[in-house]
Parts: sequence; structure tokens; C-alpha cells
Amino acid sequence: MGDVHCMESVAINIYLGGYKYMSYKFQTGPALMVGKLVQSGTLEIRDDDAGTLRFQIDTDSGAISGSGPSHQVGAVTFGGAVAATGSVTAGTSFIIGSADLNETDMEKLDGITNGTATAAKAVVLDASKNIATIGTIGCGAITSTGASSFGSISSVAAVTMTGVLSSSAAIQVVGNTILGGNLALSGTFTPTGVTDTGIAMNADSFYFRDNDNGQMKRDTVADVVDAIAGTVTNTGLAGESDGTMKIDIANMTAATIATTDTFVFNDQNGDVLRQETVDDLFTIGPALTTEAAITVADDYVLFLDGGATGDAKKEKWADIATAIAGANITATNGVLAASAGGGDSMTVSSSQDADLTLGTGLTWQASASAGDRTWTLPASPDNGDIITVKVGDLNGNKISIARAGSQTIDGANSVDIESNFGAVSLVYVGSDLWKIY
Repeated sequence: MGDVHCMESVAINIYLGGYKYMSYKFQTGPALMVGKLVQSGTLEIRDDDAGTLRFQIDTDSGAISGSGPSHQVGAVTFGGAVAATGSVTAGTSFIIGSADLNETDMEKLDGITNGTATAAKAVVLDASKNIATIGTIGCGAITSTGASSFGSISSVAAVTMTGVLSSSAAIQVVGNTILGGNLALSGTFTPTGVTDTGIAMNADSFYFRDNDNGQMKRDTVADVVDAIAGTVTNTGLAGESDGTMKIDIANMTAATIATTDTFVFNDQNGDVLRQETVDDLFTIGPALTTEAAITVADDYVLFLDGGATGDAKKEKWADIATAIAGANITATNGVLAASAGGGDSMTVSSSQDADLTLGTGLTWQASASAGDRTWTLPASPDNGDIITVKVGDLNGNKISIARAGSQTIDGANSVDIESNFGAVSLVYVGSDLWKIY
């Protein structure tokens, strides 16, 4: 046994079986005991002043108990469980196996509120297995079997969700996003960071929502163009192999055009496309052409061949002039002229001494007058009709050139010829009016 140090006036009583066997009082200073101390009963150490039990060793069970603090300078080894009814205070750390829990480690367990995340504290679930107020979580993978709500999610690896992803804030994905189910957007979809590049019409694709099942699908630009073009026989449009679209009128269904069919044209008033019927095009269109002097030797005239059911054709004006030139009329480079020495150039008729109705051309008096006579103008003349009258021997009488109906001759109802072999020429200018020239 080593040194035993006792304070002055401290007595140690040794009891065996509840009876006081010995009482020792040590002097101040060290006491030396050599050899073993063999105790067959319970060893008790009491306060000599009050007799209060301070320390006890049960030699039968090996149990040690005491009412005061136990101080051991060296290591204490227990082969069984250590049971304490009060607090256990360690100076530096608790070591259990290879785990060394110091004060900093133990502080992480002190003051935990179940279900609430606190800085520098361990996290413990509440009764509903929930945890609130967690900030940023960095981890390998998160698996959720129920509905989850996040303020934000940041992950350098894949995030896989088999349920609904719902967020009132922005969801930003730096890497690839693979969706195994439907993506439903109630707001605006704005892609950012997309590279601007030229589209490959026959290789690149558009993404679209399939109305049959609501799924996102894709198709090449060339196929989309073909679908938009429709049937060429109806639309006149066709998709090319390079993904472009062309107007393919040559392969449209042929049909006979009708007056009610329409043409499409660009209306300069507003620069918009409009339509017009075929009959309006040919009725109104010619009047809109630019006015120019005709070159009779070279220019053409449009005409309908064979009547209303024929085709439209063209002919040079010079050829038309040649075709319409009759007897004693010549056509040179489209210009009509009376033939020199060709004989009469107007209708000529003679009249005896009588009243008559005049016709176009020259009317002359072939016999002397026996009295006054009246020669009446035609009732239904055409514009440009020319009438010339030449009288003979009047024998003191007169010939009156009279109007028909409401016509007038330079404002007069009649013109009288009273001189032998007198003459007068008139031309009808329309509106019941004859002019003397």
C-alpha cells in the first residue's frame, strides 16, 4: 500500500458487520502500511463527528458507494456497467471505443429542439419526422417518397424525382434535365443561355405538345414544313428535301376558270393581300393601264377569237388595218387612205322633181323644178353621217332641206336653197344636231 495522507483531527473508524471494531486516528503527515489489507466484511468509512457514512466497500458483491465526491488521480478501469444517479462530469472527453467525444462534440447535442435545425447543433426529428429551418444541404442524393417543398435546390449531380416538383420560386438547372413524366407549365417558359446558331432545315427539330396524349414530342423542321405546306393540289405549296418551302403551281389541280373565280393581289393601300374576281380584272384592269400613243406599224391589239367562247389573242394594228380596208381603200403600215383614181368615194343618187327623204352621200337634182320641193333629213342618223345636196334648174322655185322630228340644222328647223345649181353639205354630230360645213 502506498502513502495515506490524512488531515489533522480526522478520525477513521472501521466497522465490520455493522459493529465498530477499530478506530484509528492518524497523525498529520504520511502513514505507511506494508502488505495487504484483508477485510472479510463491509468496509465503511464514516464522519467521526456526525457518524455519517462517507464511503463503503461491500466485500461480498464488490460494490463501492459513497456520499461525497470521489477523486482519482490515475486511470479508473471498470469491468462492468457504470451507473450514476446524478450528473457525470468529465474533464476533457468521453472515449467509447474509437469515438472520442470532447466538449465541442457534446455541445452539438446540448439544447436540441426536436424537429428544428439549429446552427452547430445535431438535428433530431420531431414526432412527425419533420425538420424545419434547415439551410443549404450538400449531399450525394436525396430520395423523397412523398411531397417535398424546397426554397431552392442546388446539386452538382443528378436530381431524380418520381413525384410532383412544385416551386413558388425559380428552379434553375445548370446541367441536363431529364423528365420521365409530364411537364406542366402555368407560367412563362423562358430559356436562358441558349446559343444562337443557324438552323439545319433538314436535320434540326422542333419540340411540340402532342394534343392526343399531352406529351412533349419532336419532329424535324423539314417534316414540319411539309405538314404546313398541305396538299400541293389544294394549296400550291410543297416542302423541299432541304426543309424549305416552294410555290408549286404546276402540280395544282387544273380547272376551267370562271368569271367568279378570284386572283390574289397585293393592295398598295395598306400593303396587304386581297382578292378580285376574273371578270372585274378584265373589266376594270385595262382602264388602269398606262396611256401611250400607238405605233400603228408595230403595236398590237388584243381581241377575242371566235366570239364570247373563244380565246383571247393579239394582232398587229397594221394587219387589222389591212384586213378592214375595203374597195378603193389602201392600208400602208396600218394607215388607211383612199385609193387615187379609185372612182366614187361616197354614195351618189339622183332625184327628179319631187319631195323625198335624203340618205347619206350625194343627192343631186336631175330635172328642172316645176314648183317648191321639200327634201327631209333621215330620222335615225348615226354620228358622222354626211349628206350633200346639189340642186339643178329651179325655175324660180326653191328646195327646202327639212329636219326630221326634233332635229335642228345649226339651230334652225330647215335650210332653203333658192339659187340654181346651189349646193349644201351637212354632217350629223349627235344629240339631234346637224352641222353645215
